[in-house]
Amino acid sequence: MKKNPPEWLRWLYLALAFFGPFAAWMDFRDYPHYYELGLFSEERWAEVMAGFRFRWAIQGLVAAGFLYQFILFTWRKHGGREIVLADQTFSTAVLLIWAALLPLRLVPGSVQALWGIMLIVFVVVVGRSWVTYFENKRLEEQNHE
Repeated sequence: MKKNPPEWLRWLYLALAFFGPFAAWMDFRDYPHYYELGLFSEERWAEVMAGFRFRWAIQGLVAAGFLYQFILFTWRKHGGREIVLADQTFSTAVLLIWAALLPLRLVPGSVQALWGIMLIVFVVVVGRSWVTYFENKRLEEQNHE
């Protein structure tokens, strides 16, 4: 029997879903002023902005994950049905968004190797979870016959 998470954890996930993007904005808000003061060359400013876009993309994925966890805990609390398919769909969406970061030019050159490693990890984990999902579905169908 699974133990239900404490009620406060659900609200913590919701707070983190909104706090993360707010913190990212707070981190960035002074940089345009620094640029206006001439602290960055054009080339360096392009690097800084590339780094921020990548961090914002990651922060968006993390915020989506926290929001998803909040929704799942709420769904379970109110008697939601089995959520395995929702987990599979969400993890596939995260994989596809992660894969799209490079073609959208949101991955700076300095972290492309890390991005590639994470993409491989996502493909393996999500692929394996789909295989397990369909194996379990097949076993359920065989047991009902």
